[in-house]
Amino acid sequence: MGQGDCSYIILPFNQGNILIDTGGNKDYDLAVSTIIPFLKSKGVDHLDYVYVSHHDYDHYGALKSLKEHFPIYHVIDHYEKERQIGDLNIRMLKTSKSEDKNDNSLVMYCRYHQLHYLFTGDISSHKEEELYQEYGKLKVDVLKVSHHGSPNSSGVKLFEMIHPRIAFIGVGKHNRYGHPGRVVINRLKERGIMILRTDKDGNFCIRHYGNDYFVYR
Repeated sequence: MGQGDCSYIILPFNQGNILIDTGGNKDYDLAVSTIIPFLKSKGVDHLDYVYVSHHDYDHYGALKSLKEHFPIYHVIDHYEKERQIGDLNIRMLKTSKSEDKNDNSLVMYCRYHQLHYLFTGDISSHKEEELYQEYGKLKVDVLKVSHHGSPNSSGVKLFEMIHPRIAFIGVGKHNRYGHPGRVVINRLKERGIMILRTDKDGNFCIRHYGNDYFVYR
């Protein structure tokens, strides 16, 4: 959904509807124009949880309108150690407080059966190194690339910690920041990681079947 981040998780058997970040665009109402029509097209009539990784507009700007126009049961924008939602386990990885709000992003380590996702908000490579020192190696199948592929993130230490099969990037076409950085794309390609990016692939879906998955663009 453009330059910002917005990831939707639907759990089977009505176990939960979860949004991680809402995106945000100051030129139009992203909630009314895009998010809500998308949810309704999937037959979704409420969100059980909305997680806000941090308070940059491109991560939470659509939240106000979304709350006004669509039922949301819980909004979580702070660290909590762990939460179980149906078969999905969400564990937050903790780093030290920073003066940079990007580095205070919630880092969410999600496990669904045998598959593991890592959502990194906008943290920098400095925080990635901190995570590596604290947690060591982690099993990660799917990575949400930090800070839209900024060259200040997705450093070498991150890939000493994790070895994902898929990496996805929320990034706008021809954005003024030049994201994603070439160095980040090269790091992903060198490791044989499948790259999904919203500027080229639009919306995409990772669908689970047992302990495996399929990608739909």
